This record gives sequence, structure tokens and C-alpha cells, in this order.
Amino acid sequence: KKVSMKNILKSIKVIGNDIMPTMINVLFFTYFVSSLSMFVLAYRNGFSIVNYLTTFYSIDITRFLIGSIGIIISIPITTYISIKLFKKRDLYE
Repeated sequence: KKVSMKNILKSIKVIGNDIMPTMINVLFFTYFVSSLSMFVLAYRNGFSIVNYLTTFYSIDITRFLIGSIGIIISIPITTYISIKLFKKRDLYE
């Protein structure tokens, strides 16, 4: 009960900075591994590597970038919501 909002905000930032790179790495490797099976299938059916990279892999890169931006944006939003809920909880106790 005696924790200040400044300390709470600081700890949330530390947690966000710890978890954000892990989530982005998982996202990257998930898209990379999922595109490997499509690469093998396309290569087996006569696609060239350059054609595959420009056609299919660019879509996965775009998904990765959009997902990473979503992760980066969601951390401050959830921080703001949690602080507001914490303040509201303190008012009722």
C-alpha cells in the first residue's frame, strides 16, 4: 500500500523492457520457421529463391514488422491502463 506511483511506473517500464525483446524474437522466429516449409514447397515446385523472397517472404517480413510495432505500442497502453486501475483500486480501499 505504501508503494508510490513513481516506483510502480519504473518497475512496469523495467518489466516491459525485459519482455519486449523476448516477444519480438519469438515473433520473428515464428514467422521465419513458418516460411521455411513454404520455401521448401515452392523450391520443390520450381520457384527460384529470388522469386520466393520477393513474393512470399516479403509478406512475412511485413507481418513481423506490424506485429513488432503492435508489441511496442501495447506495452505503454497496458502500463497506462494498469496504473489507472491501480489508482482506482486505492480509492475504494
